[in-house]
Amino acid sequence: AAAGASPAAVAGAMAALRDLLGPGELVTGEEAQARYAVQGVAPKVVVRPSQSEQVAAVLRATPGLAVTPWGAGTRQQLGPVPPALDLVLDCSRLRKVLDFDPASLSISVEAGVGLRDLDAVVAPAGLRFPVEPAVDGGETVGGLIAANAYGPRRLLHRGPREWLLAARVALGSGEVIRAGANTVKSSAAYNLHRVLVGSWGTLGVITGATLRLVPRPERTRTYLVAGGDLPALLAVARGILASPLQPAGVDLVRGDGWAGAFPDRALVLLIAVEGLEEEMARYDAQVRGLAAAQGLALEVAEGTEEAEVWRRRALP
Repeated sequence: AAAGASPAAVAGAMAALRDLLGPGELVTGEEAQARYAVQGVAPKVVVRPSQSEQVAAVLRATPGLAVTPWGAGTRQQLGPVPPALDLVLDCSRLRKVLDFDPASLSISVEAGVGLRDLDAVVAPAGLRFPVEPAVDGGETVGGLIAANAYGPRRLLHRGPREWLLAARVALGSGEVIRAGANTVKSSAAYNLHRVLVGSWGTLGVITGATLRLVPRPERTRTYLVAGGDLPALLAVARGILASPLQPAGVDLVRGDGWAGAFPDRALVLLIAVEGLEEEMARYDAQVRGLAAAQGLALEVAEGTEEAEVWRRRALP
């Protein structure tokens, strides 16, 4: 409902939601306005369901209301200003792991599961979901899919569209549909689930997803190249991208005191690589040769130091 609902309709919906979910699931007043404003537009009420089935029930109980889904809130500052906002549907409490099958390289989770929590579940099995957070803000699986969000290390694994096997969605009517399949190789259905990637909640509220996983790499490393001007750094970037090697990510940043030991405001080229131990030697020779040809300095970050470089890069 682009124009939003009348005050009487909102009041009636709130009464229905209290009966449906209980008063503890609703947020109103100043708390709703302060925490859940979208582009400066505050909602009249926020609903925080704790079960995926409740999402469809909420939509059935609120016909005609302008509804915005909410995950971790990391992408709500993007896009046009909403003309109306009656209700925010906060899905961050939908945090169940529904099924995890390491042998089939897949996991099914509710939409509110955070990427950090997802990694904590699959890491002991030597697996990972290869789409990294776009910002360091606790992004949820549902929000990642809806916003088609992915971080700067996307050259090798690309975005969520490549790794979404199936999705469960509550439509505006309150109907629930499931698209896709739980297996990597399946021709049983159209790829309707991929339409949801980047849909921003306009097609429905994502309540769950089945994701494809990959083995964790044996080694990861990030090269930090600096000490020259922009053309020299771009020459290194073009060189690595034109080579047979496949870096996980190439990004140009200003160090601001956190990208290695380079001076503040220095331009720094980040080159992330991953793979087997023998691949690291090839990457090392390639990057060092390109940097030396341009007279540039080079540092190598691994382990916690590497994680901190990309965490700082992903800060909103």
